[in-house]
Amino acid sequence: MAPKPKAVRKGTLKRPASKLSPKSHDARVDVATLSAEKFSLTDFIRATWNLNGLAPSSTCKRALTVSSCCTGVNSFGYVLKKMVHCLGQQVKLKDLFGSECDKACQAFLLRNNRAPRCLFEDASDVSTCKQAACAVHARMCVVPSSVAGGEDDLYQSSFVCHWNSIQNPKRFQHDVTQIAQPTWEATRADIAARRPLYALLENVTGLQRDPELAAGGGNGEPALNHCLQQLREIPGYTVHSCEATAHPLPADRNRCLIFLSRSEQHPAEVLCQEFESLQSSVKLNMRRHHLDTCLVAHASATSQQEGGSNPLETTASDDAQDAAAYFQYFSSGLEKAFKKGRLPPGFKVVPREERPSCKHIALQKKSAWCRAQADVYFFIGQFLAQQEQVEDSRSMVADISQSADRGKLCLRGTLPTCTTSSTLYHYRLERFISAPELFVAHGYPGQTCWEGLSEGDQRRIVGNLMSSTTLVLALCPFLKALGALRSSA
Repeated sequence: MAPKPKAVRKGTLKRPASKLSPKSHDARVDVATLSAEKFSLTDFIRATWNLNGLAPSSTCKRALTVSSCCTGVNSFGYVLKKMVHCLGQQVKLKDLFGSECDKACQAFLLRNNRAPRCLFEDASDVSTCKQAACAVHARMCVVPSSVAGGEDDLYQSSFVCHWNSIQNPKRFQHDVTQIAQPTWEATRADIAARRPLYALLENVTGLQRDPELAAGGGNGEPALNHCLQQLREIPGYTVHSCEATAHPLPADRNRCLIFLSRSEQHPAEVLCQEFESLQSSVKLNMRRHHLDTCLVAHASATSQQEGGSNPLETTASDDAQDAAAYFQYFSSGLEKAFKKGRLPPGFKVVPREERPSCKHIALQKKSAWCRAQADVYFFIGQFLAQQEQVEDSRSMVADISQSADRGKLCLRGTLPTCTTSSTLYHYRLERFISAPELFVAHGYPGQTCWEGLSEGDQRRIVGNLMSSTTLVLALCPFLKALGALRSSA
């Protein structure tokens, strides 16, 4: 992804040792401050405007022309449509097109009526072809040109984050700045060809981590530096970046945002500063929502009984092999937890029959590795709850898909960052948190159609989400620059 690499070290990069402290992921969260009210995106938009002295402009009568790349489930379009609705009848939205190759995302968009006018299957076609395959119309469609006499108002891209994520083990086997990244190249090509007035790019925070975690090939530079350098090579644009959180949602979802602007009155640095001001105000004045407000009440352990006990008959040999595998995984997990200081020397574990893997129906149907992980995290949660004076460690949520020396757990009603491979287990409810529930925890509606999508599809969609609150705060400076919002003071 870099134009010219600096001197790099040859060979495989070494994955840095985890700096994870022996604390829960939400150790700084005060349970008493969490809100028991359900999150409403419309209410959040209006509260944010009121809190920061913003109001719909009475003089702005126009259509906002937008497009996107790596559209995913079009969170950008969904949130912007909600904001435009709050602006009133004077402002309209033209969501010209998006690009998304994931068939599950395409199906989601079509079933939930969230697709832009055209949804192209290959991001690279948008800047290089006059026509491209469109999932909305199931035929070749003309790629919309920039609006007559001007440019698109706003362009958004969530270019693929796989190679930038610090959760990806392969991240440390290659210099990420030298790997071909088609969606990043398509994003740059789109901006250069369409010349939008403004653009908002988004990726994981691994893009901007310190050199030890994010260096490419040992050259001591975060990959973000290469991204910014290449964007600044596009004539006429100012470029600036910052980090965003998902507050006040229960789910952690920090993201790296890149602002681009061709406006002399509203350069990228100013837009970024306005975003950071909004974010600080929201953090200071809005209570974070409790995870329980996002969960389906009836989805208790009893609703997950199907397959709770293996319906197939097992032999004594099968049982013995399963038990041996469990103890091997359990011992390995405990050893990692001890080495990382997540459990103290001499910590006593309860007998197997008293562990969650034997008592919780939802775990009994899982693999030996999964059951062992759940038990190890249970003991880590018990210890950390005692250390942090949390009354009930059963309120813990742990991502048991991750190794016991690196994985995150929360004790106070919040969620760790969700990835495409995350498997989040809720110990008090004795069940896994479903992808639709995680979707709600990121600020999106519970009344959503997931029909025809596999569990893997759903997890991949949620793992790639951008939280709705981040989008609201990021879009406010653009709407103000475009004249749709004004300062009410």
